[in-house]
Order: sequence, then structure tokens, then C-alpha cells
Amino acid sequence: MEICVVERRSHLAFEDKYSAALVITLVLFLLLEQFKSFLPSVLYKVLNFFSALLSNKVSKFGADISYSLYLMHLIILPFILKFYISFQLSKFVTAGLTFATFIIVNFALSYLLHLYVEQPFIRLGKNAVNRIGSRSPAEKARAASKTAV
Repeated sequence: MEICVVERRSHLAFEDKYSAALVITLVLFLLLEQFKSFLPSVLYKVLNFFSALLSNKVSKFGADISYSLYLMHLIILPFILKFYISFQLSKFVTAGLTFATFIIVNFALSYLLHLYVEQPFIRLGKNAVNRIGSRSPAEKARAASKTAV
């Protein structure tokens, strides 16, 4: 009886050192103003397009609620899917309705979660950090000695 051992290595394109070097170089060209004169105009226009795309209001909104979207999506999806499966429609119709409803409900609830949970706690954290940072060294020492005892 023979045993054949096959070694399988996953190889992603980004794992290649040359790909990593290319990405780092492009990021440097994108971020550092003095390197922009070395870029061909077509590449500069492409990089400018993506830079503008990522800095518009829609992108900012998506970035603001992204954590809420991440938290909510797996909670919401099973309920919506179960709701539409109960109608016993075709798989295509069920999938389409589920997807459309999921996108609307997920964005709406994520926005509310961001507005009424995330933002107040972010403000609370910033205020706490500012209060700690504005203390005098003597006050900081007293606070540290109280927590140590």
C-alpha cells in the first residue's frame, strides 16, 4: 500500500514580494506630492479618479456606517430570508426580494445604530481622553495612586 502525500501551498498574488513592492510604490506615488511629477499622466488621472471617488460624500457615509453594517448584517439576513422563504416563491424571486430588502433594512438600521449608539460613545470617549489629557501632573499622580490602592 502506497501513501501519496501532496503538498498544497496556497499562493496569492499579493504574497509575491514584487506585488507588495508595486503596491507600496503606488501608494507612495499617491500620497507623496513630490513623486507625482514622475507618474505618467494616464496613471495619475486613474489615481486621481480613485482618490476623488473615495473622498466624496457617499464614500464618507459608507465609511461612517461600515462598522454598523458589519455588526448588523448577520443578525438581519436570516430573519429577512426566513420571511421571504415562507411565501414559497421561486428561488430567483426569493433571492431578489431578500437582497433588496436586506440592503434597505441593513443600511437603515446601521445608520440608526451609528447615529444613536456609535457617535454618542465616540464623543464620550473623546471627552474622557480630553479630561485625562488636560489634568495637571499632580492630579494624574493622585488619580494613579487612588487606583493603585
